[in-house]
Formats: sequence, structure tokens, C-alpha cells
Amino acid sequence: MAKYPHLFGSTHLEIDPQHMHKVREYCRGQVALSVQSHTGRVLDCTGVQLAGMLDDLFATDEPLGDHTCADTQSRAVSVWAPTAQKVELLHFWELRGGQPEVVPMECSERGVWSCARPAEWQD
Repeated sequence: MAKYPHLFGSTHLEIDPQHMHKVREYCRGQVALSVQSHTGRVLDCTGVQLAGMLDDLFATDEPLGDHTCADTQSRAVSVWAPTAQKVELLHFWELRGGQPEVVPMECSERGVWSCARPAEWQD
């Protein structure tokens, strides 16, 4: 709790080690905690604060925004969205509206979604 002093006095929960391999998958959905009776009836339920867990699992120094790729010297656009299930970039060729080009993005291990930035896109 030293890492999160603002949570002093709160109940500290830990994930069973046998389920640790599923944590990244759990983060891609809504996480909730429920209290159940001995018969399985839900007595109470609340959302779980994931900020610390997201930082621990997905912290990255990968470049974000519009950047040059170190390995290929090509341009790319990247965003950090570790809980997203799908990310698309909408590129508008017109300054005000028009029909956007929909560019799918791919996710890295650290939750950074990226797509190539074609040379014809203006700076």
C-alpha cells in the first residue's frame, strides 16, 4: 500500500497466482467485485479501480502520437489504450468533415495501438 497511500484503510485484494496468466485478458473488459451469500446470491457489487494494475502491467516507453519508427524510419501513429478491444484511426482528407479514411490499428504487448502513417498524409 506504500505505492498508493491514498488507498490507506481500504481493503487490499490480490489475484490468485493460478489466475495471473489471465490478468491482461481481464483488463480488456469491465472488472467488478461481488459479495455473495452461501447460496450464490449477489449481495453487493462494485467496480474495481484498475489504474495501478494497468500501470504495472502495461507501462511502456514506446513512442506515442505521430512518430518515426526507429527500426524502419517509416512514420506511424500510436496511442496507449491497454483496455481497448479495437482501435481505428479516422483520417480526414478535408479540413472540415468529409468522409474519413478508416485505418485499423494493431496492438502491442504493452497496449500501444499503432498504424503506419502514409507519406501522403501532410504534416
